Amino acid sequence: MSTPRPDGPRKMARASKRNPDSLMISVEEASWESGFPYTTILGWLHDGLLPYVKIKNKHWIRRAALFTFIDQQEAKGA
Repeated sequence: MSTPRPDGPRKMARASKRNPDSLMISVEEASWESGFPYTTILGWLHDGLLPYVKIKNKHWIRRAALFTFIDQQEAKGA
């Protein structure tokens, strides 16, 4: 898809600053945690590739769905 997800200590340090137990995350948080650009994640939502809910003009994604989707795309070699 776009930029590859960063792995290693840097990603772990970034993720530890957020609440890893929250089920729903905003697009901004999804971008921050996954390392993908905000616009890429927003594109996945608008293309219907990733389910979301919109509350007060803010898109919310299920954290598990985001990382499942990313893992599936990496497995396909996309």
